[in-house]
Amino acid sequence: MRRVLRIPLHITNQFIHIEIQKRILENEMSKININLTSGNNLLRETIVIDNASLEDHSSFVNLFNKQYNRKTKSSYFFWQFFESILPTRLLVARRNNAVVGFIGIQIKALNNNEKCGVIVDMLIDEPYRGIGIFDKLAKEIEKYAMSHNVVALVSFTNSIGMKALTRLPNWKNIGKVFTLQSVTGLSIDDNVESDKYTNKIQSNNLISFFKNEEYRQWRYDRNPNYSYTKISLKQDYFAIIKIFSDPITGQCFGDIVDFEGDMTDSKILKKLFTKASSQLKEQGIENITTWALPHTPLITIIRELGFKQTQQERYFCLKVLNKKYEYLSDFFRWHLVQADAEIF
Repeated sequence: MRRVLRIPLHITNQFIHIEIQKRILENEMSKININLTSGNNLLRETIVIDNASLEDHSSFVNLFNKQYNRKTKSSYFFWQFFESILPTRLLVARRNNAVVGFIGIQIKALNNNEKCGVIVDMLIDEPYRGIGIFDKLAKEIEKYAMSHNVVALVSFTNSIGMKALTRLPNWKNIGKVFTLQSVTGLSIDDNVESDKYTNKIQSNNLISFFKNEEYRQWRYDRNPNYSYTKISLKQDYFAIIKIFSDPITGQCFGDIVDFEGDMTDSKILKKLFTKASSQLKEQGIENITTWALPHTPLITIIRELGFKQTQQERYFCLKVLNKKYEYLSDFFRWHLVQADAEIF
């Protein structure tokens, strides 16, 4: 049995009135029926919400590229939603078979052995915003997440996405993640003691997304948008870097998107981030960015290496689905890297 949501929508100039009726129908997909009134003309249309198919790649790319300066291509659509090693779903909203909105989700493991649903690529075409389409997409994607026994939903989003999510029930913006950038030379202070950061939260108590070799091969080696390089320092210590060209300014940035290592071992991490930065500088990249949350030991290391906070930010939004895991709403319990967000 599927729930069908019909929304008669009457638009006269700037006035919008929404009425909602619910009924249960068997073996039907979720639908949003919209009546548009403009002047003396009445147009009756149906917006259908269902699972994306392979044939939706062009519509997805066109809507994505219409909205963002950062462009994508069909190969990203296939890789992200049909070739992923993670349980993944993309829902689309269609009007006359044209995609006018979508929302995706990945089911990721956390390092505490629980599962989390990560919302990715959520977008509604501007003329269709504010009429309930996003709310329905979010509700349906949550059902998919709950079928995988996730304990929370999260999203790394911009300010528009943050406002859309946090007006939904129980969604919270729990913290901002600022990009840190270095445009200066890096140096290593070999006199720094490894236990310097013991006053910070210990890294083994922080929640992070679990990444194994299989995941990293899919995330980095098969990524259609970027080429990544692994920088190794010693056993179990490595960083992942990439180069990004700003589509507006043409300026190139080097991103340290991921790393593996003990955050309390300042000497080794300094050497690792210096080696990663040097590799980028050898390729002519002067502007290097990364993430380091202010409550983690990494932030002190990164600042000593010359990284400074920029105005570029992502909002880390979260909805707890199991009250037992309410502690996940505490931003200070998290350790996040750029690669946790799909845009890096």
